[in-house]
Amino acid sequence: GQFSNVESDPDGDEQLWGGLHYHYHLHLSERTSIYAGPTIGVAFFDDRNMNDGALTYGVSGGMRHWLTERAAFTVEPTYLRANFDESAGDDSEEFLVLWGLAFSL
Repeated sequence: GQFSNVESDPDGDEQLWGGLHYHYHLHLSERTSIYAGPTIGVAFFDDRNMNDGALTYGVSGGMRHWLTERAAFTVEPTYLRANFDESAGDDSEEFLVLWGLAFSL
């Protein structure tokens, strides 16, 4: 699947990430599954002094529990590494925990 995240803070800094996750699923029960796999994407940022883009890669995984046939609660830890230019702060690492509701059409 594809994931995009846009952030903007009061200082005018903006970040955009878009990429792909390839997940292997293991079904623990009829309504609950866990998954994990590689992630690859592209990150862009723009602040008042410079802008840059970088290839990102990492791993993600999580748990999905279906509340109904169309809605599920998800928790997804994700580790990402980005290779920015030296002038933009060099390499970056992030560990995120995404959680929320997923809907199926």
